[in-house]
Amino acid sequence: MTESSPTPAPEDFDLNSIHAVVEWLGADGQKRYLYQPDQDPSRQITLDIHFSAGSGAALLKLKAPLGIKARKQKTPLFLYIPGDRISSLVQDVPDAAPEVVRAKLGAVPSRLQLSLSRPADMVGPLVSLAPQNRSHGIMMDCLKLLAQETRLSIYLAHSSLSGALLRSLCNAVASKALKPIDSAAALRSLYGGLGGKVLEGAALRIPAPPTSPPSYDELGPMPPQAPLETASGPATPAKKRRRGSASSAGDRTEADTMATCKKMVNNMMAQFRQEERAYYSSQLQQARAAYSQDLQTIKTEMMKYVDKRLSDLEDMLYSESDVDNQISQHVASFDDLVDVKIEDRVTGIRMELEEFVEEEVTAAEGRVLQRVREANWTVSIEE
Repeated sequence: MTESSPTPAPEDFDLNSIHAVVEWLGADGQKRYLYQPDQDPSRQITLDIHFSAGSGAALLKLKAPLGIKARKQKTPLFLYIPGDRISSLVQDVPDAAPEVVRAKLGAVPSRLQLSLSRPADMVGPLVSLAPQNRSHGIMMDCLKLLAQETRLSIYLAHSSLSGALLRSLCNAVASKALKPIDSAAALRSLYGGLGGKVLEGAALRIPAPPTSPPSYDELGPMPPQAPLETASGPATPAKKRRRGSASSAGDRTEADTMATCKKMVNNMMAQFRQEERAYYSSQLQQARAAYSQDLQTIKTEMMKYVDKRLSDLEDMLYSESDVDNQISQHVASFDDLVDVKIEDRVTGIRMELEEFVEEEVTAAEGRVLQRVREANWTVSIEE
């Protein structure tokens, strides 16, 4: 259950999207309820309360998401209750809440009892409000009935409200000083900026149900006929049948009516479930088709991006001839470097060899001179 925190000033507050069940008395004196049976959060009946103690203005807003043929997505319809229409406002915790309220909001719900000087305003989009199926049509009819009532009770989860939070609002109602919040700007901003309208007159009229006769299944079996008297055979005096009391006949008629109504309700619920399944199946198929289209679009964009990146990379790479030229240049440079290195090496070896030979020759000359000096010479002169 969604609850918004109050503004810093304790006497001002804004409460939004509080799950609610609305109760009112129908023209037949029977209690009627506006609520969403399932637990889908996007389809719940909710209440917004806006109150400004500084200006003494307030607005209560009931919201009911419905399906209409003119719009694919769920469309909220509203009941606006301006502050100046609230004649009395009482908050309490009932001792025994109705079963439908306890099942929806918990064992101990809180209740707002409102008495209005004028009925609430029903607000819808600027398109046809033809419902998508029977269940949405029933919900719309309930809203139209509420838009003609001046006494209603709104049940909320007890944790959603506190007495201190609503004390200033209740005091303003009691003092007859409450003002309406200007809703013209809010109406213009509804439905994605397309604007909304207040339904009046014929727009609040509920269409009469079809006058077609019920089916044979709805009527049930006919009572057995009395046995026919045969022409042959002795005539016997007719015995008087004991007449039942009027109360017994009335009980049987009421029981037959209840059985017929029960069968009609069961048939309506079966058709309602079938329509709901068909609607959700259609929505699922549309969602799948939309997702498939989105995936195909993303895939196409990704392929275009990859192709562009590959093209850019190809432009950055060298061509084959450029690579061959660069290799040839590097080979030639390497050959020149090798020749220089070999020539330098040969020159070094030649110089080392020349130095070695020179040293060896010098050493040999020294050895020869030394032997000559050490040798004994004999000179013989012949006459």
